[in-house]
Amino acid sequence: MSKASYRQEILAEDDESQLSWLVYKAFNEAACKIDRFPIPKEWLIYSGHDFGGANPAALFVAQDPATGNFYEFNAYLPGAGFSTADHVTEFKRITEGYNVIQRVGGSHQEDEIRQGYAAHGWPIQEPKISKVNAQVDKSVGMMELNKVFIFSDLYPRLDEIYNCLWDLDNEGRPVDKIKDEAKFHLCACARCVYSNFTPETVTSNRRTRSTSFF
Repeated sequence: MSKASYRQEILAEDDESQLSWLVYKAFNEAACKIDRFPIPKEWLIYSGHDFGGANPAALFVAQDPATGNFYEFNAYLPGAGFSTADHVTEFKRITEGYNVIQRVGGSHQEDEIRQGYAAHGWPIQEPKISKVNAQVDKSVGMMELNKVFIFSDLYPRLDEIYNCLWDLDNEGRPVDKIKDEAKFHLCACARCVYSNFTPETVTSNRRTRSTSFF
């Protein structure tokens, strides 16, 4: 069974205990996984970043000013062996001709890395919210409103959404920690972007818990 179909099976069964394992069960695949289209030049561009020498990542998100909806259109997962200058060159290629109004990423302790990117012409801000679960709540809130759209060929990002689960305790109940959280680099990038926005009032369904491709 594929990873995507495993998630679909959980959703189809509508088993509350299994649904609670999915961090991003709010993502409406039927409505919000969409075919690729050219991003209009007048749309606003945001980039989210996850640092690291071995597994750096960046996610590029466009916002339609007319609706406020977000469209995830490019992911960058180059692997190891590239310099900050190399990353910035690729970031600028991806966003050429667009208005990048915000770049955000990293933890509070990673300011030196942000300064390195700024020195190469790609200033990155620290996320307004630092705690992972609070960032997740912002992302989930956007998804619950169907405000996050992802291009259907952005496979690494979709793969992370399908497989991001809450860790379980000894009785099989979700705890307040993402299982193997460090593996989900693009989810971290997305959290950084959406944590700087406030979704409209929405009741969360989340239970209370103790290389560029284009």
